[in-house]
Amino acid sequence: MSESDDGERVLMAPTRETADFVRRTYVFDTVRVVPVYVSADGAIRTVTAGSLVLRFTTGRGGLLGFMHGAHDGPARPCDQETVGAAP
Repeated sequence: MSESDDGERVLMAPTRETADFVRRTYVFDTVRVVPVYVSADGAIRTVTAGSLVLRFTTGRGGLLGFMHGAHDGPARPCDQETVGAAP
């Protein structure tokens, strides 16, 4: 999605299905189905969608991301009886 200086909001999506999904939530003046590419070179990420090119770097994750990575198995759902119960 991009917005021009005059306020035109443009959605660039890789498929019509993706465009329709996003349009159910947000309003755009123009919708274009364009190739979307994502690449990574070290910490530099590049996203290209039509004429839009976005380059950014990723930083070190925070404590929450670290803790999530430390989890050694799939999350299991809680059943109703154990939610809020004392250990």
